Amino acid sequence: MVNPTDPNEVRLTGENSFIRLQESEDGPQLTRTSHWRVLWSPAGQGHVLFITSELTSDAVKIYADNIALARWLQEEIESMLFPEFADQS
Repeated sequence: MVNPTDPNEVRLTGENSFIRLQESEDGPQLTRTSHWRVLWSPAGQGHVLFITSELTSDAVKIYADNIALARWLQEEIESMLFPEFADQS
């Protein structure tokens, strides 16, 4: 498989953390989050939280202080990491 990214191109600077919650080690994921703290990207800087949980009726919710950054992350990164977070419908 061809790598979809250029290893010589800086896409963003910042941090990305994941949290996955389960009741038991082999149980289903009840909550999944992806938090981004971006210092630089083509869409600017900001914070974005993607979450799907039993608390959101398993719907994907997005909280962001920069909507352009959220959309850029969906198109460029989340589409490869966790496609459910990339859905813009």
